Amino acid sequence: MSIEVTVDQHGNVECFPDDYSVAKNSGTVNIFWRMVTTGYKVSGITGLTSSDFFDSKRSGKTDWKIQDKNKIKGPNTYNVQVASTATGEVTEHDPIIRNGGQD
Repeated sequence: MSIEVTVDQHGNVECFPDDYSVAKNSGTVNIFWRMVTTGYKVSGITGLTSSDFFDSKRSGKTDWKIQDKNKIKGPNTYNVQVASTATGEVTEHDPIIRNGGQD
């Protein structure tokens, strides 16, 4: 499962999809944030405090990965941190993951 991350000409971070749903009863899934815009990298994912989320780490030079147990149904807000590879300046965006949960 993959979320595309872009940075527009004004430096605004966007995620596609911005509102990401994980299907009910799909078990543990890997979620990848893929940086599409050249000159930037996903430098972190913060704010996912539910025990569903673990193993948050870099995936390649510009991407990020986290595992989601998808046991607890509901919305999870978080921040995608994006850094310029030239300056190191960090910008954030606050999308959402909606877990379907398990029976």
